[in-house]
Amino acid sequence: LKPTLFRFQYGVPVIKYNRNGFKPRPRQLLLMQNKAYIVEEDKIKQKIEYPTLKGVSVSNLSDGVFVIHVPCESNKQKGDVILQCEHVFETVTKLCTIASK
Repeated sequence: LKPTLFRFQYGVPVIKYNRNGFKPRPRQLLLMQNKAYIVEEDKIKQKIEYPTLKGVSVSNLSDGVFVIHVPCESNKQKGDVILQCEHVFETVTKLCTIASK
């Protein structure tokens, strides 16, 4: 693998909400050149391949909530990811810019 595929682009602390009971969990969203990672401390919790990204939705309230839409067709993906962060516009803009390259 080429080292440039893992180049760090952007990182932000987020709150991830589980689909079961919407329990909030602190995480980091790391946007790399080839995919996005949701991590807890030093453990990768979820990988999001940019080509599989179906879209991003942002709440119209001032709550900082956004949803990354991914298919749950394979065992690797768990479905849509519900996140909250203080810098939602910057994060979504960076995600869309990096993913569209």
